[in-house]
Amino acid sequence: MNLTLHFSPGACSLVPHTLLLETGIAFEKVLTNTADGTTKSAAFKQVNPKGRVPVLIIDGAVLTEVPAISSFIAAQRPDLALMGRDAMEQARVLEWFNWLSGTMHGQGVAGMFRPYRFTDDEQAWPAIKAKARETLADGHAQIESRIADREWACGDHFTAADPMLLFIYRMSNRLGMNLPESRPAYTAWAERMEKRPSVQAMLNAEGISIYE
Repeated sequence: MNLTLHFSPGACSLVPHTLLLETGIAFEKVLTNTADGTTKSAAFKQVNPKGRVPVLIIDGAVLTEVPAISSFIAAQRPDLALMGRDAMEQARVLEWFNWLSGTMHGQGVAGMFRPYRFTDDEQAWPAIKAKARETLADGHAQIESRIADREWACGDHFTAADPMLLFIYRMSNRLGMNLPESRPAYTAWAERMEKRPSVQAMLNAEGISIYE
């Protein structure tokens, strides 16, 4: 099986990037940078008409969206149970993915970072950013409460939800929300994540930090 991951440093593509490294599956990387407009290029839109990363190409078949790609990667190493060890844990992984992808990323991070996705009216952008910050702050409080007595997102077992939670942590810090000062439990979890070999390898390969 030939796998190729289109990624942009620090984008949500860090989730499948981490999972591929966690599983040890061989793959190739293609830098497809969001910062320089590559994802909006005609060439890339032939690969993914959505114009976004991540994209995982599997023997020529194109797969998009973080939860879908993560599920596929997890299925290649069932022994790691990255989508959960039983029905409840599997449901919890999906619960995290739906909320983190749809609300925290789609509304919070995107609202602060890219308000133009919500309206062409530039005068409305400050209000969108303010509401997005409120969404993130509320979410951080929920994460802090849920993760305070857990080693990983779903309990004592590392799952595919953990890299997605790391993406939200990093982007929130990048947006100036300073989680190391305000969210000790979330930060303690992030420090555990940072020590995992797969996360270290991902951070080194992408040249990023979880704090900025």
